[in-house]
Amino acid sequence: MLTSNNGFSLFKQVDEPIFNFINKLVNTSYLSSRMALRRVKNQSEKRREIENQIEDFLENLPSFPIPILDDIPHL
Repeated sequence: MLTSNNGFSLFKQVDEPIFNFINKLVNTSYLSSRMALRRVKNQSEKRREIENQIEDFLENLPSFPIPILDDIPHL
């Protein structure tokens, strides 16, 4: 099986135009799917990172001094 420039090919390269067309469609679909999966994975990782940052911030929030509240005498 010959591979195209993108490293994936379902069909051997043949002279039949219909097979060349199908081969290009399959290759395009494959590459599009990989791109979509990569984007989903990247977005998922970014979302997880942001969630972790928010969680860390909320856990550390009680330790941050709030000057206006800290200066008020406690009754």
